[in-house]
Amino acid sequence: IGKNAVDSALNDKRIKFFKTETNSGGPATPKNIGVENARGEFIAFLDHDDEWFPEKLEKQLNVFKNSKDDNLGLVSCGANLINKKNKRFSIYNPKKLKVGFPEILLRNPIYSNSSVLIRKSVIDVVGERDDKMKYSEDWDMWIRICKNNFKIEIMNDILFNYHFHDSNVTKAQKDSLLKVRDAEYVFNKHQDLYEKYNYVHVGWFRLGIMYFIGGDKT
Repeated sequence: IGKNAVDSALNDKRIKFFKTETNSGGPATPKNIGVENARGEFIAFLDHDDEWFPEKLEKQLNVFKNSKDDNLGLVSCGANLINKKNKRFSIYNPKKLKVGFPEILLRNPIYSNSSVLIRKSVIDVVGERDDKMKYSEDWDMWIRICKNNFKIEIMNDILFNYHFHDSNVTKAQKDSLLKVRDAEYVFNKHQDLYEKYNYVHVGWFRLGIMYFIGGDKT
């Protein structure tokens, strides 16, 4: 895309740009600001280093349109995994994943926020992203969506490119313990669900493994 085309798109009156006064240090606050100012029926997220395919939103909207489940609240999809040479080295194909309890208490079933299309009315019910977290605020929201009896569907279609580069890999390694602490926060926040599904022991075991891998062997 040429510079003139980009400038023209950014000057589209339908586009609204919001700038925060300070860096919040995590993804929750800017996404919440976007949701609060959105006026549409659906919300979609696109991280700055990812790429949607042109047909992504249309295909996901068709899933909502054709669904017989009135409680369908979120539709996600698969991704191409792209290396720093801009070459695909793998794909994220979610066709065998089950989204719901108790599986969602053990792992985030959605690879990236860039895959998500969600009804705004669902966010109105379950609440905004928890800005106390830096890495697991999305997982926490998906749990709350399921807790409120909304359904999550993951399409088999590969509809966006997820880019790996030095900065996100290095940052992930550096903040590995912070990720574990976020996972522990989610565990404690949803303790009632872990108890309901008899997953407390599994949750503690998972956290222990994560702390050990992250370098905290205490």
